[in-house]
Amino acid sequence: MPIVTPEFGSKVFVVTKLIRREKAGCAENKVTKRESPVTLKVWDESPLNKECLFLGTRTLKNGRREFDSDHGYYFCPDDHFKAALVSPGPNENPVYVPLEAMTELNGHEP
Repeated sequence: MPIVTPEFGSKVFVVTKLIRREKAGCAENKVTKRESPVTLKVWDESPLNKECLFLGTRTLKNGRREFDSDHGYYFCPDDHFKAALVSPGPNENPVYVPLEAMTELNGHEP
């Protein structure tokens, strides 16, 4: 069953937000076919519990950053997923949230 996203500007309540993290790792380099150090770039969840304004959806990717002596650093995506972009307030930067972590608030303010 697909998740229905709210309209632009709708108020939503968000339970968790996504934060981009880097983790050291080791994997086979696709170019050199040798084991080499890589930086894993993943989206982790962090609590938010706040009323926000829905701005839209985006596609985010988890993957790894590898180094090749001929081409320098490059990003290899491992998987991708949809996330919502919401604004927590007028003085805060927008954040990404999992689609499952938000609920649309029904009702109008007086």
